[in-house]
Order: sequence, then C-alpha cells, then structure tokens
Amino acid sequence: MNRDTIPSYFLSGAAELIRHYQQDPVEISTMAKLSKEILFSNELSLSPLDFCNFLEISARTCNQRFFALELAKMQGIQILGPIWLLMRQAETVGDALSSLAKNFLLHTEAAAASIITEFDGISFCYDIIDDSLEYETQLIEHALTLVCMELKVLLGSQWRPKFTQFRYSAPYNLAPLKLIFGNNISFNQDRHAIHICRQDSIKPINKADSDYRKIIQQQLKARLEMKGYQIVMRTEVAIRTLITQQSCTINQIANTIGLSPRTLQRHLKQEAVSFKVLYEKVRLNIAKKYLLHSTMSITEIAERLHFSETAAFTRFFKRLTGITPKNYLIANKKR
Repeated sequence: MNRDTIPSYFLSGAAELIRHYQQDPVEISTMAKLSKEILFSNELSLSPLDFCNFLEISARTCNQRFFALELAKMQGIQILGPIWLLMRQAETVGDALSSLAKNFLLHTEAAAASIITEFDGISFCYDIIDDSLEYETQLIEHALTLVCMELKVLLGSQWRPKFTQFRYSAPYNLAPLKLIFGNNISFNQDRHAIHICRQDSIKPINKADSDYRKIIQQQLKARLEMKGYQIVMRTEVAIRTLITQQSCTINQIANTIGLSPRTLQRHLKQEAVSFKVLYEKVRLNIAKKYLLHSTMSITEIAERLHFSETAAFTRFFKRLTGITPKNYLIANKKR
C-alpha cells in the first residue's frame, strides 16, 4: 500500500453512521469531493487530507462533535490489518502497543505513534505530522479511540487509561470522551496520549504464537527498513515526542531511534535536511496547533516550547511564516 494514501476500508461503517444521524452519506462524500463508491468498497484509497476532510464534514453535517469517536467504536483497530495481527501476537499489552508504535508508519506517513516510559507505566502518544492536516480533532479522537477500544479487549471492558491528554481545548461536552477514556482527561497539554500503568502494561496476552509473530515481524520489517527518508520520518516522530522536554537534543533523538548522533547526521545530510530544520519544522507546526486549537496564550505557548521569552517566539514565528503569532491567530479565526 502507498503510505501517502489510506485504504478505503477506513471508512467502513461511515455510511451507516451517517444514516443513523438521518443524513445522506452520498451527499456528504460529494461535499468532501470523494466518489460515492469509496464508501462502499474496500479496494479503493484516499489521501489523509481527504479522510480528515470527510470526518470534519460528517461531524458538522450530522451535528455530531464526536463523529470520528463513534466511527472508531464501530470499526475496531483490526482495520490496521497486519499491524493489528502483530499486536495480538505480542507477549504483553505493553509489547502490543510498542509493536503498534514501531510499525505505524506502514499505515500512513501523515501521522505517527510513539511510546514513552514514564510515571510507573507507559504513555502511547499519537500526533499528526502532515502540515496540510490543519484540523486534527476528529483524526486524533478516531485513532486514540481505536487504541483504547483494543486495550479494553485485552484488559477488560471496564478498563480505562490512568490518564488521557489532548493538545486541543476541551469540548463543551466531555461525556462521550469519559465513556471511552475515563474521568482523568486533560486538555491544552503538550501531546495527545493515553497512559497505561505498569501493572496493565505487563499483563500477558493469551494465545500468543511466537512462530506466527516472527513471520509477521519479518514481513513488516521488509516493508519498513531504516533507510533514507524513513530515518527522516523517525527523527521527526522522535522530535515531536520529546520537543516539550529540555532533553530534545540531537544526542537524545539519535539514542531514541537507535543511531549514533554522527550516523543520524550523516543520514539526514544524505536526504538534504538537517536536525535544526526538522526541529524548527516540528516546533512551528505544534505552535500553530496550539494557536488554533488550544486556549493557551502566546506567552504560555512560548514557555511550553522552551523559548527564552515571548519575543523570541514571535521572532521565530515571523521568520518562518512572515507574520506574527497574533496576526496568524487573527487571520485564521476569520476563516
């Protein structure tokens, strides 16, 4: 599969859900500039931007803020195909999440997943890395709901994350989110993540077949080799994971992806990019998302992204975009 596209089976169940809200799925697909066939075939594909637009338009037309969350509840994480099979063949719940994060780029390069060991457990982090996907709320909730529903299969239907974090501001109604993620949900955070305590992460997964797992791992490894632009992608994912920490240096990033700093620099140079360029790209992208989707002030955003002062953040933003953060916010609020 081309990782610049998403298979159409990611829309499975969408037509039924739209009809449930008494709307016309064909009309919505037309509004999203998609063929009507894409809703009823598993053999087609669409771009991540088309998928994002479809979810956003469906949510507005159906007057259902949590459209993507409801869709994910219908689908289940098995829509990830071989990655899901590898998860089910992991020895523990933590290993399953690690397999998902490690192989997620096989699904799409528009988003990324990572694992952080912290707070006596692990955090599964998810982020949108395609700059064209400006409005990410539906995508984020779709992905984290898929993961959380799978964890309920593995850990019990009453299981909830220890805590859940979203980078954007809180919606008017938290009830649908609490049904999935529990009561400990925070907004305006430095990432999108769900946290699993250590006791849950080390729980064995029944019926794991080591031989079958090795076969799937070999197949996935052949499709995801650490070469060229894949190293660039993994570097960007690692930066996104660590950027709000003081330790987001090239040494730390290289260690995170399993390379020496010198080897990482050499690979980046071969791809005509530098660590500084990637770091600034991620920093700018996250700054824009905070401006558009959180309730944080410009000063708070500057502090979160480790600028020495608000003026330094303003100069950085204007150098890369041509306008100040304040003017960017004003211009986009008018859209």
